[in-house]
Amino acid sequence: MQGFEDLLAEELRVLGVDNIQIGRRIVHCEGDWKTVYKCNLELRTALRVLLPLSKGTVNKAQDLYDLAAATDWSPFLETGGTLMIDTQVRSKVFNDTRFAALKVKDAIVDSYREKYGRRPTIEFKNPQLRVYVYLNDTECEISVDSSGNSLHKRGYRTQTNAAPLNEVLAAGMILRSGWDHQKDFINPMCGSGTLLVEAGMMAANISPGRFRDNFGFQQWENFRSVWWRQIKEAARERERDIPARMLGFDVNKTAMQMSGNHLRMAGVGSKVELQQIAMEDYDPKIAEGATVIINPPYSFRMGKDDIMEFYKMIGDNLKTKYQGCSAWIISANLEALKNLGLKPTQREVLFNGPLEARFNRYDLYAGSKKAPRRIQPSEQP
Repeated sequence: MQGFEDLLAEELRVLGVDNIQIGRRIVHCEGDWKTVYKCNLELRTALRVLLPLSKGTVNKAQDLYDLAAATDWSPFLETGGTLMIDTQVRSKVFNDTRFAALKVKDAIVDSYREKYGRRPTIEFKNPQLRVYVYLNDTECEISVDSSGNSLHKRGYRTQTNAAPLNEVLAAGMILRSGWDHQKDFINPMCGSGTLLVEAGMMAANISPGRFRDNFGFQQWENFRSVWWRQIKEAARERERDIPARMLGFDVNKTAMQMSGNHLRMAGVGSKVELQQIAMEDYDPKIAEGATVIINPPYSFRMGKDDIMEFYKMIGDNLKTKYQGCSAWIISANLEALKNLGLKPTQREVLFNGPLEARFNRYDLYAGSKKAPRRIQPSEQP
């Protein structure tokens, strides 16, 4: 996800993969088949794990067909299996992404028909194999998707509110905040609880893919269930109790019920305190050094004056009740952020769905932060 490339690279480093290279909205690395399994299970800030299979120059449609036909699909796709083709094309060779997808599909189908006398079929809902074609000008890369559904679909969320926070975005925000899993973690306006769940799973060392039913690689021809079972068992052995105090609250009763359900589904329900109360009515009495993350409404059908007053309330409460803490706020309403009455000490540009947002840090000092008093010459000994 854009803005989290460095965090993803660090996750990969911890997993022990080789040759990590950061790009824009992508991180490249090298590893074996077990690495593919581990990345899908353990990465919190990745949306998909793709395996590049073929690269080449495409000057005409036949070049793309030939590149796909020369690719070895046998480790992934059985005869009579199902597949789907996803394309991202920025090229004068193809002015229609569907035509590029059709050429790749034809190449795979024809190669299977010639080798085995039986062809795979197209399936969009739950294919055995997902193929990704990226064509930039004349340079083409063909990959397979080992994840299946996007990795933000963790498996613990059964309900959503009106504007749910993407799980990968939530995880990246928590990692960016630098929360150490030891000091208090506070999530006002917690909504359906995504930030609390992701933080709880991090603190408990629970793999983000722990509750998923399946991944794309489990349908491949070369899938090794023994390896997968060993990797999952090793991950579960690393789970631990949460040492920090974690607190979430929201004024909405339905949101609190969803939060409780999702926390229980993720195995951290007993470790998080939930209260149904408005931010302005609650004093959490948190310890110094706590991390506070807030995803406030960006407008929620308020008038301009109302949303400005709402953000002022947030700022006033942070100043009076959260001294000694660091607060992080994400919002696409840049004008409203100014009404917090706080000066950010760090600014990050993130995308919440299609909305460009700011993820700002505010250090909340106990009392006013005064500059050291200068000694006048007459006062010097």
